[in-house]
Amino acid sequence: EGEPIPLAESNFYFIDAFSELSQYATYYGLYPVTPEGWIDLSAPVTSDIQTADMEADSSEYANYGEFLIEYAERMLESTYIIKTLAQEQGIELSSEDLAEIDSILTDTVTPSAAAAGITNDEYLQLYYGPSCNEEEFRTIVYDYKLAELFTSDYIDNFEFDEDEINVPNTRYALFW
Repeated sequence: EGEPIPLAESNFYFIDAFSELSQYATYYGLYPVTPEGWIDLSAPVTSDIQTADMEADSSEYANYGEFLIEYAERMLESTYIIKTLAQEQGIELSSEDLAEIDSILTDTVTPSAAAAGITNDEYLQLYYGPSCNEEEFRTIVYDYKLAELFTSDYIDNFEFDEDEINVPNTRYALFW
């Protein structure tokens, strides 16, 4: 709605998208990888792209870097839309979800920062940009998890009207 998105939040979604696509590349062989095991952003797109969230024609992108940009932007946009719907319905994260956010900091960020000899805020700033700190990171992850919660709840509780269910009548003939 024309509101600027904080740089730390934008960076979070680009890094998350990069990590996700790198996992697809490494574990499933869906995309070309660098020797270090990351998605090769400079590699040309030679076949159609499919992810859990979108499909794309190979002619839409010159390389996987262009695809990453659109993918991350879609993730960010959809999270904002879903988060807003959740807030409008008064949905909040449970104490278990909040504890999970705390554990991300205590189990991942703090040990990594300590190993590098820096504070959590300095670590988060290296990873997500100079405006990121623990408070900003908590807000970003809260919104991310709120969108996940709303999506799961929506899927679990979605009801079809009988008129909406259209099961095709299919017959198969097998020949020897």
